[in-house]
Amino acid sequence: MTCYNNDSYEVALYYEQWESAYPVKVQMSLLAGNYTDGAWFAELPAQEWGGTVTCSVVVDNGAARYPSQGTVAITIDGPSRSKITSEMILLAVFLVIAFIALELAFKPGFWRPTGRERARKLEEEDRKKEEEEKKAKQKEEKTG
Repeated sequence: MTCYNNDSYEVALYYEQWESAYPVKVQMSLLAGNYTDGAWFAELPAQEWGGTVTCSVVVDNGAARYPSQGTVAITIDGPSRSKITSEMILLAVFLVIAFIALELAFKPGFWRPTGRERARKLEEEDRKKEEEEKKAKQKEEKTG
């Protein structure tokens, strides 16, 4: 947004990013007061925490500037940033859910029978086969 005060003056903030060779221009807007005694606002994109931004304010393409020579260095600081990021939390939640799903999928007794249940089933099948063989043998003896 270009801000012209009284349709004749342009106020811009120039800042330097660590990866760019040339200053970046951001238009400023008058929040309160007037041109000579007011509060001006400019919004910069997010910068690296702990880094430094050098900037200067230029009025009407160089007719006036602050500071009059050079730039002002601003250190990006504040409350220490969290060591745990949202990506780390999402990864941990995903891993927990995956672990629980795997445990439930392969845990005997939940999806598949336990060893005792399988053994009991095999014993039951063997017993039935033996009874059928016994009945078949008795039938042969009667008919034979």
